[in-house]
Amino acid sequence: MTEPMTTLAPPQVCARCSCRLARDNTERFCSPCAGRLGRERWLTPGLAAPMSITPDDLAVLGITGLMARHSATAEELIPAMLATGVLPRQIRRYEALVIRLVAMEGLSHSAAARKLRVTRWTVAAWRKRLGLDDRGADATGERQS
Repeated sequence: MTEPMTTLAPPQVCARCSCRLARDNTERFCSPCAGRLGRERWLTPGLAAPMSITPDDLAVLGITGLMARHSATAEELIPAMLATGVLPRQIRRYEALVIRLVAMEGLSHSAAARKLRVTRWTVAAWRKRLGLDDRGADATGERQS
């Protein structure tokens, strides 16, 4: 008896450099290209829509006021603030953490710190920098009305 022939799938290639990908690689890029793309994305300013945001606006309105003014979410506003220089470039690595922190506005520092796995001092510092009001939280972590 002859064994049935199996057809081999054509080798996958990297979308950037066209090198052959390993069989277990499920991504579009080889690991050197993926690392380079990650570094480039981290170092270059985002391509967020231009918004006129100044550090004074952030100090006066806070992030929630800026979100209301520009009808934007934190996911849209934080990259724009990084691109315009309102937030320092080094913060880009903590962008996802800051966005999640803005979403946790109703929680106390301690409760937000537990969820984000950072110290409550870090939460307090970021909330102060972003102009988030931290008064009015009770012992359970929820804000009082």
